Amino acid sequence: MLLRRGAIAAELKGKARPPFVYRDYGSLATIGRKNAVVQMGGMRVSGFLARLIWCLAHIYFLIGFRNRLVVILNWAWNSLTFARGARLITGLTGSRMEDMPAPAGSADLPITTDRVRAACPSDAPLGDSRFAWRR
Repeated sequence: MLLRRGAIAAELKGKARPPFVYRDYGSLATIGRKNAVVQMGGMRVSGFLARLIWCLAHIYFLIGFRNRLVVILNWAWNSLTFARGARLITGLTGSRMEDMPAPAGSADLPITTDRVRAACPSDAPLGDSRFAWRR
């Protein structure tokens, strides 16, 4: 942040900007519930210790105390209850395909490509729950 302020201040005073310098902070990735991999400089860590480093880095870069607290509490709750967050957006309104009603008059007819094309207009947006059904 100080480098940007210095660059802007230098430009406002009519001076040349200092050259851009890239700093690689490393790579972090989670693997499952309890494992991760971390590579920072020459250091490589994997397993539970890497997961702790990943969690600390994630919390550190969040903005605001309230956001940090909410994420920590959410992680704690998910850890205790083994709850999984929604990781897939399907556009369905029900929790399962079976919960969705089939179109009227289609219960006794086999599903064919022609029937699907007739029921689903080509201009329907992807994931439109009105056209996501199966017998």
